[in-house]
Amino acid sequence: MISIKNLINDRKEQKRKERTKSLTLAAILGATAGAVAAFFIAPQSDNINKSINKAKGKVSEVLETGKDKVEELINLGKEKLQEGKDKIEAVNADVKEGKEKLQDTKENIKEDLKG
Repeated sequence: MISIKNLINDRKEQKRKERTKSLTLAAILGATAGAVAAFFIAPQSDNINKSINKAKGKVSEVLETGKDKVEELINLGKEKLQEGKDKIEAVNADVKEGKEKLQDTKENIKEDLKG
């Protein structure tokens, strides 16, 4: 019985060693495949990175130009708003002056009618 038990244990040990060899081989093959894939992909990734950086540069330029245009429009809007306020003040002053003149004319007409 001892010999059968030893035989079974030897068989189990042999299977473990085979599995270990298979796993080691699989890991080595996977690492090699990854290295080969990286070797072929690396030049393409440089092109992709260059394209991305170029696009980033263009986006930055467009954003900067957009910011400048927005700032110009805001300043122009502020100027136009101030011009409008000045015109409204001038119109209000003219209306007030016209009212005063009408009041004076009204009073003059009343005095002329009385006297």
